[in-house]
Order: sequence, then C-alpha cells, then structure tokens
Amino acid sequence: MKLFLIRHAESEHNVAQVYAGVTDSALSNHGMLQIDRLAHHFAAHAQKNLVFTRVFCSDLARARLTAEGICAEQTAGALQPVIFPVLREKDFGYLEGKRWDTVETLGHTTMEQQQQQPESQASITLRVTTFVREHILPLLLQSQGGGPEEEIIAVVSHGITLRALWDVLEHLFHPQNVHLGHGIAAGTRIPSWSNTGYLELDIHPPTSPPAAAAGETVRPLEATVTGVSGLTILSHHALTIRTVNGRTHLSNLRRTPRVGSATHDAKQKRIDGFFKKKPL
Repeated sequence: MKLFLIRHAESEHNVAQVYAGVTDSALSNHGMLQIDRLAHHFAAHAQKNLVFTRVFCSDLARARLTAEGICAEQTAGALQPVIFPVLREKDFGYLEGKRWDTVETLGHTTMEQQQQQPESQASITLRVTTFVREHILPLLLQSQGGGPEEEIIAVVSHGITLRALWDVLEHLFHPQNVHLGHGIAAGTRIPSWSNTGYLELDIHPPTSPPAAAAGETVRPLEATVTGVSGLTILSHHALTIRTVNGRTHLSNLRRTPRVGSATHDAKQKRIDGFFKKKPL
C-alpha cells in the first residue's frame, strides 16, 4: 500500500493569516494553480504505475476541491473523492476568523469565548484514529490477502489533522520497521506540509521479523492523546517514508501580483473545466 497525505491548496484565510479551522474557506487563485500543478505531477507518474485507487478528503471546500483536481487528471477517469468530515481541520473555537499575530493580545476570554474553546488534541486524534481503523486498516489487510491491485491512496486534509494522522500511523509500526527512503536525511522533522505539499508513505512486508510478538497494542501516545483506544501494531508490515513535504510540482510557480492572492471566483470556471487534461 502507498499512502499520500496531502495538504489542501492555498485558501483565502491562508493569505490573510487568519485562523480558519472549520470555517469553509475559499481557495485563492494561486491555490487553484497549485492544484493544477499537483494534479499534473501525479498524472505524470502514472507511467510509473502511480495511479490512485482511492482519494479520501475532508468535507471542507479547500480540501475537497484539491481532491477533485487530483481525480480529474487520473487516467482512471471515473475516480471521485470520498468525503469524510472526520478529516476536517481543528476547530479553533472562538479563535476562528482571528489573525495569527493578534491572538496573544486578546487578554482574558469572555464567558462566550469560554464556551467556544478550541478543539483538543485528544479529540483530533480520536477522529483520525477512527478514520484509520475504519478505512485504512481494512484496505491494508485486504490487499495483504491477495487483492487484485495494490492500494494507492491519497488523503487530502489539513495541516494539524495531517500531523495527528501521521502520529497515529507511525504508532502502528515497530520502531525498527520505520525506515527513511533514499534522499530523506536522518533527523528530518516530520511532519511539515506546505499548501499541496505531501508526505509519501510505503507500507510493505518488513525486511526482518520484529522483536515483539504479533498482536501487541500500540505503545502509548503522548499525554495529549491519552484515552484514545489503542490499535494493534502491524507486526508483519514496515513503513518507509519516501517523500516529506513533497513540493517539486511547485517549482518556478510564481504568484501573479494582486490577482494571485485574490479569492478564486468559482463562477468564472467550473472545477472540471479548470483542470483540463494536458499532454504528459
């Protein structure tokens, strides 16, 4: 199984440097160009047998449109993203809509703000753990059982949610079965995502048997995620990190002055028209 954990394209609130977790932020014009670059980047790798079998995404527009752009360029043609609200970004509560650099000056919170507290890390981890248990692990076990094709899955989500998802995935493997691929420097800080940046993971049989017995539960997560139900360690699998914050598709992409940072007007062009296929 191959997994690509992808952050959505640039949104209007990214440009404005405003907290927009569950706010359904529109894409910027530059964000639409990022999607186009990303979609064609993956399409160009179809000749190397990199064709997505499934694309999962958050229900927020910035992630959904990014996923739709990827699907539009896949050779399968009929591929459509499957939407999961559990892949939403962190709910910033009373901080939604506020600039990043003004939060520290807000002072004491009001009673109303206290009732709209930001979502806890434990809540985010519970969401992504449920997603992994119900949608990733069954596909992995199915492909292990001799399925017709290797699962190549894209998960399009948001920065904080993707970090939590990575943390849950990493804890599914014995430490000695987590490897860095060619070109990934030791000590690389994971994870980090630019807009349309991606983490590429390869799940495969280990090169040597793990020291612990099969069926062992996941080692405890950090204190901020205690209480989350443990998942079974995949003793007969290894994880290789192939790409961290992949963004070669953005090489030489320049922001158009004034226009690039503006909010994209969806009425100007339908999403399926925006992503017209180009010769590879």
